[in-house]
Amino acid sequence: MDQNFSYGQQIWHRLKKNKTAFAGLIIIFFTVLVAFAAYIIAPDNTPNADLQTVEIQAKKPGYAQLFLKIPDPKPIEKNSFSRFFTGTVSQYRFLPIRSYTINGNELVVEKYIDEDTAVNQVYNIEQ
Repeated sequence: MDQNFSYGQQIWHRLKKNKTAFAGLIIIFFTVLVAFAAYIIAPDNTPNADLQTVEIQAKKPGYAQLFLKIPDPKPIEKNSFSRFFTGTVSQYRFLPIRSYTINGNELVVEKYIDEDTAVNQVYNIEQ
């Protein structure tokens, strides 16, 4: 081996000679790249994404729940780099409900708390 190479250059030269090790390094590099870019590659914007609703968080997969979608205007950071790590904040609150009725300009909902508990709440729905 030529003595003019630094220790790092010697390692790199030996790694390039070993095809299997070099292929493994490429696979590891690609995997790390995909892991860091996963949110950009495949964001979960589906309506079935986990909403982290406390009332139903212990339910098994496949559990169906009726929700009331309430507008919750919050300022959105459009071009923020932190959005890459934290995601975007929903513009809505999702309230788990058992049933609802409309009485004139009022929406009366039976808010789901747990299997045997519900609370009536009234919302104004003026047009």
